[in-house]
Amino acid sequence: MAVDEPRKPLKVSLTGFQLVDVRAYIMEITAKGFIYDGSLKQSTDVLVAKHAGTTKWAAALEAGIPVVSVMWLKSSQEGCLGDVERYRLKKFEGLTICTTKLSLQERKEVAEIVEANGGVFSPNLSQNVSMLIVPDSGVFDETEKSTFAKRQGIPLVRASWIHQVASLPTPPTWTAYSLCSQTNAAVDPTARRAANTEVAAIQTSTSSVVPPGKPRGILEGIHFRTPLCVPEAIKHLIQENGGTTGQVYTVTPHSESETCEDCQVTETVTEEWIRRCIEHKTVYQCFPQSTSC
Repeated sequence: MAVDEPRKPLKVSLTGFQLVDVRAYIMEITAKGFIYDGSLKQSTDVLVAKHAGTTKWAAALEAGIPVVSVMWLKSSQEGCLGDVERYRLKKFEGLTICTTKLSLQERKEVAEIVEANGGVFSPNLSQNVSMLIVPDSGVFDETEKSTFAKRQGIPLVRASWIHQVASLPTPPTWTAYSLCSQTNAAVDPTARRAANTEVAAIQTSTSSVVPPGKPRGILEGIHFRTPLCVPEAIKHLIQENGGTTGQVYTVTPHSESETCEDCQVTETVTEEWIRRCIEHKTVYQCFPQSTSC
């Protein structure tokens, strides 16, 4: 008489959540008989996402891994995959989209696409907006909205990204369509929205005495721990701008919505955060509360 092999536990990964929430969800995942998968792999069975648009989200769709909302985890029975289709994440779910410089017809189309696919369209720009959609062609002239967006770290994304996400079965991430990515000033909108962080400038803890002829680096007085996964180019960027290696913060080469096993700490800042501080000559208070995985 054949003996049935024991069923392998499902592997569940997370994306778009604050680390404080991740810890709670990991406990819930293990309590239900699943295995928490920190990084997305081919063997991952389900990706639980707070919102669309992260690197893991795009990779999961391309690999055919179901991407579901957190309600799937809440409603799932112990060890069972359950009703994935019911909780499958919509293409713009969790994102709030605003536009600038689009024609009335273009703005209407964007609003209809976003709302038909689980997102929220906001005619007004605020800190809670995920991204600001701008025209596809031509040189973009600054507007009041775009100035505010850049100051708050809200990415400016070409309108074609909206159409690509809506039409393609495996849509791209927003970063390839971002104006701000060209100047390395953008931050991951999903991580920023998940953290619901109000970005505020703080002073660096540096001496007021600067030697003659030596400009002060914007990262002077800030010490970073750099894991092995951090490229030499990022370390050089830190050193060029006055930062030093220490044990206060961890810099990660990943986006704010992704981490590797070596970066599973609370006090983490991203390469995007470093570049944004350098460009704006301001140290932004977006850690550790806004750190997500």
